[in-house]
Amino acid sequence: MASQLSPAESNRSERILTVPQEEQDQTRYFALANEYVAIPEIRQSDAAIMSVNALLATARGLLELTGRVSEGQEEAWPFLQPELRVAGQRIELAGNLEADLIEDWMPRFRGRFQDLLFNLTYFAPAGYRGFVAELEIENLGDEGRDCQLGLSGRVGRSFLTVFHRRSLEGSRVVRFYPWTRSLVVEAMTGFPILALAIKGWPEGAEFTWWEEEGVTGERPVRPEEVTPAATAPGYESQRKRPLGEAGPGGAPEATAGMDLSRLHLRADNLSSRLLGFRLFHTLRLEPGQKRTFAFFITLGTEADGAATAGIDLARRGTARLWEETLEALRLQRRFIADPQLSRRFHQNLFFNFFFARGRTLDTDQVVLVTSRSPRYYVSAAHWSRDSLLWSFPALLLADPSAAREALLAAFALYTKNAGVHALYLDGGVLYPGFELDELAAFFVALERYVLTTGDRSILEEEEVRRGRKNILEKLATQRHPELALYRTFLLPSDDPAQFPYVTYDNALLWAGLRFLTQWYRWEGDEARAKELEMEAAALRDNLYRYGVVPGPAGPMFAWAFQPGGEYVLYDEPPGSLMLLAYYGFCSPEDPIYKNTVSWIKGPHNPYWSGEGFFATPACPHVPQPWVLALANELLAGKERLTALKQVTRATMDNGYACETIDRHSGQLRTGAAFATCAGWLATAIWEALERPPRIADLQSTPASLACG
Repeated sequence: MASQLSPAESNRSERILTVPQEEQDQTRYFALANEYVAIPEIRQSDAAIMSVNALLATARGLLELTGRVSEGQEEAWPFLQPELRVAGQRIELAGNLEADLIEDWMPRFRGRFQDLLFNLTYFAPAGYRGFVAELEIENLGDEGRDCQLGLSGRVGRSFLTVFHRRSLEGSRVVRFYPWTRSLVVEAMTGFPILALAIKGWPEGAEFTWWEEEGVTGERPVRPEEVTPAATAPGYESQRKRPLGEAGPGGAPEATAGMDLSRLHLRADNLSSRLLGFRLFHTLRLEPGQKRTFAFFITLGTEADGAATAGIDLARRGTARLWEETLEALRLQRRFIADPQLSRRFHQNLFFNFFFARGRTLDTDQVVLVTSRSPRYYVSAAHWSRDSLLWSFPALLLADPSAAREALLAAFALYTKNAGVHALYLDGGVLYPGFELDELAAFFVALERYVLTTGDRSILEEEEVRRGRKNILEKLATQRHPELALYRTFLLPSDDPAQFPYVTYDNALLWAGLRFLTQWYRWEGDEARAKELEMEAAALRDNLYRYGVVPGPAGPMFAWAFQPGGEYVLYDEPPGSLMLLAYYGFCSPEDPIYKNTVSWIKGPHNPYWSGEGFFATPACPHVPQPWVLALANELLAGKERLTALKQVTRATMDNGYACETIDRHSGQLRTGAAFATCAGWLATAIWEALERPPRIADLQSTPASLACG
């Protein structure tokens, strides 16, 4: 006779959970990327870039260049930041800039300092190994002003990031390349592993560099403190060593005609020593005059590749690169009438597009990851669920050709270990444990692609056919000895399953088996198609036979069960029973399904609390409102309009999707910079609006506190 497991029993101590810590850093960051380079931490207050990274196949993760002097340092120096000096004084930008996102993606900063108008835009043209910082200064006053405008930086530790940051053992180097007229930063581990070059345009930027022990000797001044004859306090700090000045190692003084490539700064990567630099243009700005300067910031696996990539960008020019970038983004945009909802949709559509996938800098391989931002606590790794169930639909919405490429990469790289909890970006096992939903995700994504695009040619690709074979072989090992039911070890939350047969996972597999049936029919293999058709039908029958149990409102779906034995009533946002109707397993009017949804959002669910405007169902992994749950409600719930208001008002991670939010404020609680979740959120917003609510109701939504 079947018996119910209590919630306390279902979460007994032997279920070992790996749960996230609550985010302590509530700094507002913008994010920017293209396929090759990611800039995940652009501080909204002062436009400072805290880190730059790239995915490397040889490292099986992402490599970062930062201004940090330790792995655990909370207060890091900016790796790059804009710098404006007037009458010799560095102007305090923090708190004096207005920031927004052009096309809901590219950060732009504007400020007025007395009679000077300052503008800065960051953008990352698609297909190039770098990004652009364009600075503009205009004199609105009646008198000429002496200014310096440019970038400064502090090169701290370089890291390898897979889940967590690990300091590289080796050295960091700053040098000038006369051949390309670039300043180059290089991370060395016996040989170069990652390099970044900065090339100013127009040419003629001055530069200086220095070493310091993790402290600064200069305080920026507020705009109102600027006086024509003032000298920047502490600017000539003794901790700094300008280019050419003899340092502790007796470096020769720079002289005319000297090969500057022989001069460099070097520090052990594990030391607290920072290598500082400034690149700047000195100018006299007459009344009414406007000047624009660009810095091309490019990456390579070593210095020459990084420097020449900068030459390539400079040859193309900022105007052309800007137009290419605008055109590419506008092709992905969709019309949404409500401006706040449109901003939330597009910010997350682009965040998913650029941060849940990328190309390795060393092999040009497309890889799929949870997030290219180290702010996400399990970044730079592959989860097939995240990539194929959450990220892929939004990728398909944005760019079907990119979605096809991503799907081929998924079958090529990740089916050899299909269903494994987490994989390295090259498909090797990172975090063991079988998850049935991750295995089923391949066929669910493939069906979505084929039905959306009508492109069946993908089914003939060798990696797809080989992947199908691998998946079916793995699936056979998880089948019940007698019944058409399939086991899992871990749940969609990545926590251990209470019982091996999980209703949501098997329903997702049912959807995949139905597509496989059609696939074999297209191939003319009717015998195999009939076999899979019967298996899918039996699987559905068994879920109704063994997975339907008594509930407070009547028969409902159990979360997990043993056939004819114990079961548990439970749900979790990463794979909710609310989605059974969305995936076609049952009708939304099925009384069993309706009772299940009622339980999920009712007092009998120990992980539901209606307290707070942003309340959603939760789970033991994180007992806070989940952004995934908001998306699930948009896709399958009855309170779609409420969910749209919640999504629009929640600040989340400065407008970008995160794992969980505060139930009262809507601010980030756990899982910052969750790129694949951003994809599911964007998909949910778009699909909810295909059944449009009354726009007038949305217009009453208060303005979001987030710039995003």
